[in-house]
Amino acid sequence: MKAVDILLLIVSCLLIAIIVLQKSKEDASQAFTGEKSDLFANKKERGIEVKTSKINDNENAISVKIATADKETFVKGALIAKSIKRITQINNYCSSIEPKEHMLLVPHINKPNMVAKVAGVLGSDNVNISGMQVAQSIDDSNKSIMIISVDSQVEQSTLDKIAQTDGVDGAKCISLDA
Repeated sequence: MKAVDILLLIVSCLLIAIIVLQKSKEDASQAFTGEKSDLFANKKERGIEVKTSKINDNENAISVKIATADKETFVKGALIAKSIKRITQINNYCSSIEPKEHMLLVPHINKPNMVAKVAGVLGSDNVNISGMQVAQSIDDSNKSIMIISVDSQVEQSTLDKIAQTDGVDGAKCISLDA
């Protein structure tokens, strides 16, 4: 296991947590620095907690929790083998998806045809899906999230179309530029 793999996993988890937590449409660097963002406006109430743990000889995990006065976001990742990185949890959703440069998070109601609706919007806007996982909420079986890896940055107009889809509760694009 290389130190660079662990560092990439930490950065991926931090960026995902920041973007999920962020209310506005600025990029993650603006959110982290506070530039044009209210993410860290109330510094007394903010908190960032990073935990690392060695589960066994072959697996290392990291969790990142970021809190503001009105919202908390939790992301957990693991290095499950020599160079195999996985995002294993986002808030109340367990997953096992490889961090990719461009990812979409699409929370939605757990009902038939949701994946087809979102995939249809992406396809009609010429966005290729390179990987996907649907995870059900740990504490509410009526909620799920699609974690979608795509080949390129997704336009805001496409995210807006997805967010307007019946049963979808928003759409966020995460760019993990290395």
